[in-house]
Amino acid sequence: MRNEFMNLREMVYAAIFAALSIVVRLLTITVSETFFLSLTWVPVILAGLALGPWRGAAVGAVADALGAILVPRGVPFPGYTLTLLIVGALAGVFQRKVYFEKNQKKMWIWCVAMIVVTELICSTGLNTLWVHISQGKPFIVALIERLPKIPIDIVGYTICVTSLMPLIRTIMSEKKAEEQKEEPDRGKLTKQDE
Repeated sequence: MRNEFMNLREMVYAAIFAALSIVVRLLTITVSETFFLSLTWVPVILAGLALGPWRGAAVGAVADALGAILVPRGVPFPGYTLTLLIVGALAGVFQRKVYFEKNQKKMWIWCVAMIVVTELICSTGLNTLWVHISQGKPFIVALIERLPKIPIDIVGYTICVTSLMPLIRTIMSEKKAEEQKEEPDRGKLTKQDE
């Protein structure tokens, strides 16, 4: 089972995180056509932290693709789907640092670092580029318009993610227990193998 992309438990968690991202999308506050206040990324970040980079990326892609159909905001653009895929993957890359950090202060620091890196690459960089491409707005104009969003997102995401860390730790400990349960079975030969 370990070589599979997702086992049933991980699939259920991934579906829950994708569904939460779509539901949170309903609560988006539109400030301008290029400036949204939303916590849509939080379930995707949590998925990356709980399930790892590949599964986090899958949750991000599915959440954005289905969200664009179920809760449309303008014309769907594949660049935004790529951005949310990268958000899930980046959170998964930081998974070990955030999850295994026992010191609460250091865990906060790693969490803020993860969110700052994600925000700079994905929101400030890629999403500004997608606004430029999809709406024809000059890149610098779109960037300047989106700059006030950065500290708001960083604070909001940090508060949400760190307050939900006990949930992530529960999911990770279940995953670890399941892997340990499978380990002894791997060394045993079945009658068919002999």
